[in-house]
Amino acid sequence: MKKYYVDGGILVDTPFFRCVNASSLNYTQPEGTELLETNKEDVNGKYLIINDEHPQSIFATYYAKTFYTSLYEGSDYLNKSYDDCFDETNADLSEVEGIMNEVVSKKLHNAEKIMKFLYINIITIIDAFVCSIILSTITKDELLFNEYADEMLSKTEKKEFDCQQNGQKGDSEHKVLEKTMRISYANVDTIKNSFKAMNFKPLNFDKEIMDKHFKNRHILVHRNGKTKDGKRISITDVEVKKLLSDAAMFLDEVKNSLPAY
Repeated sequence: MKKYYVDGGILVDTPFFRCVNASSLNYTQPEGTELLETNKEDVNGKYLIINDEHPQSIFATYYAKTFYTSLYEGSDYLNKSYDDCFDETNADLSEVEGIMNEVVSKKLHNAEKIMKFLYINIITIIDAFVCSIILSTITKDELLFNEYADEMLSKTEKKEFDCQQNGQKGDSEHKVLEKTMRISYANVDTIKNSFKAMNFKPLNFDKEIMDKHFKNRHILVHRNGKTKDGKRISITDVEVKKLLSDAAMFLDEVKNSLPAY
């Protein structure tokens, strides 16, 4: 684990940062620390700004000569436990189910259109869930983070990552996190490859079931619900209930695949 000393203050101006530990009022540089240059000076003196343009490693301890201040509590993406991921996802799915039941009970004339929105929302919830599981895993272990990056980055990205690892670790880590959040996980193979890169147990579920849901979502979102032959996909409460049921099974399979859960 790296230890850094700043001959001045530290100001965290991004929610997308966390560290192993941090302390202020260290008037002499602690033994075993590496000096980090400040990048700002004003009436508050010299200090290091940590933000999205000037990221720092999340796997390090920071010592500041003067102050250590954060303007944010921190993104929950970097602070979630597995239980947090499941609780949030189940709450979101329950909310969708409640809306679906209300629409059915009121027999709204535009019920099918609403069901399409709910269907898309469920896939979005699953996508966000997978991303949260990945981030919750790789941000807890530097070695696993590097192994994940090695598996998921392209050859060009790997070269950039290795070069930055030898220089500014914060830049390389930030790019891996950003890419992880940009990836769409509405794809079974993408999910399996991501989990394999983190040494999870293989997922044991019917690939065709989730593939069909993901394909429907793609047609609904990117083709306005029209298939190749020009026909529109029909989504009623029956399809939404089926997706909710399959989503619950998918979450159970993810739970079984997690290490030491």
